[in-house]
Amino acid sequence: MLKIFQDFCQFIQGGFDMLKHEKMIVGTILARDEDDILYYNIKHHIQQGIKTFIATDNSSKDKTKEILKSFSEVKVIIDEPELNHNQSLWVTRMAQEAYKFNPTWIIHID
Repeated sequence: MLKIFQDFCQFIQGGFDMLKHEKMIVGTILARDEDDILYYNIKHHIQQGIKTFIATDNSSKDKTKEILKSFSEVKVIIDEPELNHNQSLWVTRMAQEAYKFNPTWIIHID
């Protein structure tokens, strides 16, 4: 029983040691006509430590694209003209773009 406890403690310590190292997190954003909240959403996630974003603008008619372009942290903006809401395809495409940055994690921000 003591050996199991020691192994568990070592496992937990390894997890804490891992948290000490800088993590590269890429956030993906799928947006359509979200200029009312997009700026605050991106700012919030930057404050949480996300420094790289991949975004898909799905035929926005408002200032969504201009807001995305205003952040240097938004590295890729994909224009998606289709209105069929093929979210799984679009999010997968952003994840593939995010993977090029060699991240520790990729998260979808919705």
